[in-house]
Amino acid sequence: MGGSSLCPDVLRNTFGSAKGHPKLHVLDTTDPATILSVRAKITLKKTLFIVASKSGETTETLSHFAYFWDLVAGRAQGDKTAGRHFAAITDPGAG
Repeated sequence: MGGSSLCPDVLRNTFGSAKGHPKLHVLDTTDPATILSVRAKITLKKTLFIVASKSGETTETLSHFAYFWDLVAGRAQGDKTAGRHFAAITDPGAG
């Protein structure tokens, strides 16, 4: 949310995506319909979720993380590989 999403959003809108390469989806909203729309466009087992928050405590970002973590972990059915689908970007010592 906010500043953490500005650069990826500009890059996505400027360069788009190339056929055969990953698509970048930027989720910068709390609108349930938009979140479900992004969910419908991705394949969980092929998705890397980058969770970015300067403070590491942004409520909206943590909510997005929790939602998608539950989906990925649920699909893994107890498999401990869910963490391979997530990366976090934050300031050192944050959150």
